[in-house]
Amino acid sequence: MPHNVCTCKYHSNVSFLLNSISKTNSFFQKKKKKKKNHKELLDYLCCDLSDENCVWGKCSTCLSRKITDLTVDLELEAELTWKQWTDDQGGIQLIIARGNMAEAIKELDKKIPHFKIHCHTSIPFVDTLKIFSDNCTDQFKSRYIISIMCKMEEKLGLGLEWNFFASSHGKGAVDGVSATVKRHTRQRSLRMKPYKTEEFENETIQDRGVRE
Repeated sequence: MPHNVCTCKYHSNVSFLLNSISKTNSFFQKKKKKKKNHKELLDYLCCDLSDENCVWGKCSTCLSRKITDLTVDLELEAELTWKQWTDDQGGIQLIIARGNMAEAIKELDKKIPHFKIHCHTSIPFVDTLKIFSDNCTDQFKSRYIISIMCKMEEKLGLGLEWNFFASSHGKGAVDGVSATVKRHTRQRSLRMKPYKTEEFENETIQDRGVRE
């Protein structure tokens, strides 16, 4: 991917196709809603994305499920455009693809086998997410954190465990750097000699031994 882009091309390419198809027709006819995402598509195609049998097409329950099951009564000759990340020309770039509905569905169907494997290998197979932080009451022991924890558990489908270090035992190197910079800045301010940007960089970071 380009250095200024942070995304997964496999997820993006499937989502681009789904969005394009859904603009013209309701992709999941049974649910009668538009613009379904890749998660809902995989929910239909796989009984359990964490089960290798489902992912590799060995599950007798979901083996026969196809994208074409969800595309009844579509206008197959309708013209569409969709974005795609491609590296056909020696470098990854974003292109605009054009075709009709039938071609878009065929392209999506071609991507699904690899996409299922990709999603399967990217799933963290854990049942509890453990978070560690310092003991700051204002930042981490508040009703906002409790609310976030509840939403994360629901969204991720995982148990969530938040662990707090004992007071003064959660600090790291970054805290030392920050404290040193603040101390020098405060000392200069008390002497009525506030830093200018270039002075701050030269004296505080270089002369005083504060490193990035």
